[in-house]
Amino acid sequence: MKQILFRGVDAETREITYGSLLRPAVGRDIIVKEGWSGNRKKMENDVVLGHEEIVRCLPGSVGQFTGARDRSGNRIFEGDIVRMSFRKEVEGENGESPSFESGDFVGAVVMTGRGVQLNPVYVITERERKSGCGYSATSYKTITARRSQVIGNVFWTPDWKKKLLK
Repeated sequence: MKQILFRGVDAETREITYGSLLRPAVGRDIIVKEGWSGNRKKMENDVVLGHEEIVRCLPGSVGQFTGARDRSGNRIFEGDIVRMSFRKEVEGENGESPSFESGDFVGAVVMTGRGVQLNPVYVITERERKSGCGYSATSYKTITARRSQVIGNVFWTPDWKKKLLK
């Protein structure tokens, strides 16, 4: 069974916290920490801030666990930046034998009706990396966990595209 888990950044301490998500009508997302055994229904109705098990999160910092883990075993959440390696066969020119091209897909994690995907996706091949000519872009690439590595998060690194594509 898929674990329903959220991660967010505490608005006061700036620490990452994990747990269940509450979305009260009064504003910010709130995470009830993992392991809390109180009455969730009462909590949703009364939202008692200041309780040690309740964390008010910074806007835009909350992401849901996708159920996938990267090749190092790290949980992958919505909003994570993931590098996913690939190797593909390239047809040979003028009767030459086919060759293989390798590279990386890099993008932000989103959950769609098609599963866990990267969007936007930047494709960086070894040839492009060596020549310094850049990258190509596409959208919605399904994640293959065993070839993936979490390299950041869009909340902590909002200018990740600039850093990646230098």
